[in-house]
Amino acid sequence: MAGIRLPTSADVDVVNRRSDPGVAVPKGTFQSPLGIAAQELAPAFKELHKAEIQNDTLMAEDAMNQYRASQIDLTVGQEGFTKSRGKDVVNTPFLENYEKRLAKSKNDIAATLANDNQREIFERRSQIPTLQYTESLKRHIAGEQDNNAKEILKSTLAIELSNVSNNYSNPLAIEASKQRNGYAIDQEAARSGWSKERIDFEKRASLSSIHTSVVSNALANDQWQYAQQYYRKNKDDIADPNGRLAQALEEGGLRGRSQANADSIVAQYRDMPEALEAARKIKDPKLRDATEDRVRRQISDRKQDDIRRQNAVFIEAVKTVEQTGDPDRVDPARYAELGPDQRNALKILADRQRSGQVAKQDDGVWLKFTSMAPGAIARMDEAELITNYKPHLSPENWNTASQRWQAARNAAM
Repeated sequence: MAGIRLPTSADVDVVNRRSDPGVAVPKGTFQSPLGIAAQELAPAFKELHKAEIQNDTLMAEDAMNQYRASQIDLTVGQEGFTKSRGKDVVNTPFLENYEKRLAKSKNDIAATLANDNQREIFERRSQIPTLQYTESLKRHIAGEQDNNAKEILKSTLAIELSNVSNNYSNPLAIEASKQRNGYAIDQEAARSGWSKERIDFEKRASLSSIHTSVVSNALANDQWQYAQQYYRKNKDDIADPNGRLAQALEEGGLRGRSQANADSIVAQYRDMPEALEAARKIKDPKLRDATEDRVRRQISDRKQDDIRRQNAVFIEAVKTVEQTGDPDRVDPARYAELGPDQRNALKILADRQRSGQVAKQDDGVWLKFTSMAPGAIARMDEAELITNYKPHLSPENWNTASQRWQAARNAAM
């Protein structure tokens, strides 16, 4: 056997398959047909796996779209939780019911997915929207609990005032209403964290309304002596800033009776149509006409007072927004008193404050202001000036407008 050498791997350069001359095998490598096939199919398997992952992601995203649509429908849809108010929210297992409805929707959607990977992706993607939905639901419940408590207090005070109106000559009934109103105010004060000053104010207002109702109803029923005696005994607890109740007691007769009727009606009704309807139930034609006239004047005066209060609230809100750039810093109860134009003005001013951008000039608004006569400028109050002009003028022109307004007001005095 001497002189005979066996071949080694070093003697092998490249093995080429006749069926595919372009496939090269490295030196020393002997490749089976199965290995060659696996090598050829590897890129295809990789692309197939990538496509499966993409498809799973897309299907999970489609499931998320369905889930978000269900979430929105359960929030603002026909049967969404925002459609429920007051006792329907606070006197039922509201949170549990809506959480279950959303969970059922989620489970139903997950059941339509084809594999565990799709369901896992959907589960991860749905966690944040679920938390957001629960937080919104809880905020709605808290808001309705607050509104419901306020409505109950308002209803309690109104019912007891009605009780006093119907039992104005019954001391026991009057005392019972006073006690119940005081208890209701204490309950709301504890819930809302009122200050001692606020509690005292609300109790004084309630007591004054009761006393005013007693006197007014006594006058309306021609019980002048009883009305005078009751008034003298309780006048220190009666808020009568305009002296109308005292004047009615002094004058008597038609004028006093119509005034008393009007005070009683206006104390129970805020809207003109309802107040006039109550006044028209008076049988005496002269007394009815006199009462209607007084009701119209008093409600008109009260509306003017409401406008002045609203404007004062708006001016304070403007200061808050210009300091913070955040309209949410305005007391929600006060914000609710503002008109749509005032709220829009606050939004514009807040956006401007947050962005730090100089106000864009609306030349049409500026032309309108500069075309106004001094008398027309003077008739605007401060809130109207700010609402209509400040959001739409440059800082320089706003200062000019404000100065012209102040000069016109001073000249008109």
